[in-house]
Amino acid sequence: MQAPTDNLYKFLAISGLICMLFFYFDYNQRKEQLQNKKDEWIVSALELNSALDASSRELKALEMRYQKFGSQAKTAEELKAEFDRTATFQQEFNKLGIKVEPTSYKLQIVQRLEEELAALKSRYTSYSAWSLGLFLLGIVLWYYRTQRHLDAKERT
Repeated sequence: MQAPTDNLYKFLAISGLICMLFFYFDYNQRKEQLQNKKDEWIVSALELNSALDASSRELKALEMRYQKFGSQAKTAEELKAEFDRTATFQQEFNKLGIKVEPTSYKLQIVQRLEEELAALKSRYTSYSAWSLGLFLLGIVLWYYRTQRHLDAKERT
């Protein structure tokens, strides 16, 4: 396909149409990318929160067990083994808590991206309006200044 270089008005019309379509599809693509990113982050946050909740329940169960059996006399080796087990679990629990912290920052990132997307939508709306105007101007000028005369010439 050859570009419409034979007539400036056709070029204006086609350029306006292409720009309008670009703004429409680019905005929708960016919106979909943001939605996919939000969905991924929501799933990872839910997974971390459920792991943290499960660990919290386990930690509470361990604390209750220590309260119940702490009064019973135990050997030093048994106490050390239980202490080591609890310390290991506590470290894993703390790691989960550290992983949950970035999810609050991800929420801030999503909010910022949504604000940027809203600003982009308003700009793209005005750009699309200008592109539509350019398209319509090109069509009208092409028909009234060129095509109408060519049609009349062909009829005679």
